[in-house]
Amino acid sequence: MKTVLIVDDNKDMRFLLTNFLSSNGYDVFAADDGVMAVNALENDIPDLVLLDIRLPKLNGIEVLKRIKEIDEGIKVILITAYSNLSSRNKAVEYGANDYLTKPFDNNDLLERISKVFEY
Repeated sequence: MKTVLIVDDNKDMRFLLTNFLSSNGYDVFAADDGVMAVNALENDIPDLVLLDIRLPKLNGIEVLKRIKEIDEGIKVILITAYSNLSSRNKAVEYGANDYLTKPFDNNDLLERISKVFEY
């Protein structure tokens, strides 16, 4: 079973994603800020991180850099409600596997996750 770390400061988004991904066969755990996400990686290495860009304490781009320092093999999909070309370019530059803008369709999310695991 693939494990997914959800990193989002929005409690409702974490709850919805956790339930949705769990019901689709993923083992899910969550963090509500960037520091908590990095700390979680010290104990458990997920197969995939769904990572919000705008986070308290440590933003998503900084968390992405740290994830790739810990283990380059961890897949990362950045999610944001505030999409712009600059953040998208940084995401790709620092190793994100995909970039998804909120709100998104759950089936699109599952398809993107599946594609990320193909590579």
